[in-house]
Amino acid sequence: MKIIRSFPLSDPNQFICLIDKEENEIGVIENIKDLKKSGRKIVVDQLEKAYYMPRIERINSIDGRFGMTQWQVDTNFGPSQINLGSRMDVTPMDSSRVLIKDVDGNRYEIVNYNELDPKSHALLELYL
Repeated sequence: MKIIRSFPLSDPNQFICLIDKEENEIGVIENIKDLKKSGRKIVVDQLEKAYYMPRIERINSIDGRFGMTQWQVDTNFGPSQINLGSRMDVTPMDSSRVLIKDVDGNRYEIVNYNELDPKSHALLELYL
């Protein structure tokens, strides 16, 4: 069985589809929060494996080079360098969530940019 998100970017915790081996939808979880704790953990673990998206926890620096910007960040998986092609690669999703797509198509998430440290917040504000 496969577990997929109907709206992976805009509403990742709602309308989770359960797909069988023949690629048929066999059920829908309307909201992950409606599941019991043990079931929720299983679903969330499977979704995190399927939708790998590091969370940016700190922005150390942003440097412009050769028409791109190079971001030095700390993620939940450790330090990383992200290369962006344009400002359009930084997308506010709601009042505090931000998605960032690098030149290779990898996505990164800032869950709540209001909770970033002051330096990270100031650097990000230049791109919002």
